Amino acid sequence: MSSILDEQLRFMALEQNGLMKSILTLGISERDLTLISQRTDDEQIKKIANLKIKQLNSEAINENINIFKKFAHLNGLAASIVRRKSSNELKQRYLEASDIEKHKILMILNGKD
Repeated sequence: MSSILDEQLRFMALEQNGLMKSILTLGISERDLTLISQRTDDEQIKKIANLKIKQLNSEAINENINIFKKFAHLNGLAASIVRRKSSNELKQRYLEASDIEKHKILMILNGKD
């Protein structure tokens, strides 16, 4: 129940700031963008929010691929933790990835890159 209220308050704050202005803010979170996309009736704003979500997802995928590659051949507990965290993030983002990104993720996770 409280999460529903949190979402309603969050959306109201975003709306008051201006949905388009909020979307174009550099530090906007994927959670806020998803909230805007789900709750707005304006198709143009919904489309822009979805594009921004895809862009942030793509950036996160590329960042995690680079991190995984950087620590792929290092030994030790810290390197293992970084690889596991990076691979978990890639697995979570796989569903929203483009076909090319899905291929890259599979290649990384299967150790073929």
